[in-house]
Amino acid sequence: MYLASIISVGLFGLTGLVSAHPGHDVKAEAAERAAFLQNAPIHSHSFPQCSSKLKARGHLRRSVARREMAVKHLRRRRGIDSA
Repeated sequence: MYLASIISVGLFGLTGLVSAHPGHDVKAEAAERAAFLQNAPIHSHSFPQCSSKLKARGHLRRSVARREMAVKHLRRRRGIDSA
């Protein structure tokens, strides 16, 4: 009896998870997203729009330094002379 009540409470809890979005239409959401992306200007979601801000913040410089350190570490670990 105790096991049956635990199982029934567990199943009741799972129904709450399953019915979290009743009536959600995936096709309508996909159509809405496609319409937005079709009407949005290409420059609004491209890298050149952000590149000046990233460069001013030093993002590129830090990325290059991080990659150089990774290469040095890998070369040192593999015994490759970095001449």
